Amino acid sequence: MGKVCSKCGIDKPLSEYWMKRPALGQFYARCKPCLKSQHSEWNKANPEKGRSYYASWRDRDPERTRAVFREMKRRKELDPAKRFLSRIRNSVYGSLSGKRKTGRTLDILGYSMSVLTSHLERQFLPDMSWDNYGRMARRPYHPIKQLQDRSK
Repeated sequence: MGKVCSKCGIDKPLSEYWMKRPALGQFYARCKPCLKSQHSEWNKANPEKGRSYYASWRDRDPERTRAVFREMKRRKELDPAKRFLSRIRNSVYGSLSGKRKTGRTLDILGYSMSVLTSHLERQFLPDMSWDNYGRMARRPYHPIKQLQDRSK
């Protein structure tokens, strides 16, 4: 069973549509990608309204907000690629000293995800893998002890 999107005109399965009123079984007339592009265009045209709407949503139901962010964090922890990209984004943002990024993280770095991933995999030690990314015990690093050993 499918439905035709009112914007792109393509017949798609119902899994490609958001529920409008779940209790009544109603779906939005536009498919998920078309709604996403519509929302992106609106947010670009109305940045201040978007920020104030988000702030009011966050303040109306703080427990729901915390639950949403906990779920996002859980998903990121389960997916090594998302966790990796998040760390790259945070590193780039931090290195810009609080300035807002003006482009995509990988464009700023000058790498594609596959090139960056293969470069990092070449740096892995034998017991490292993407499966244990972030969970490996850190190797102890004692610069003072090393200096003391050298002075003997």
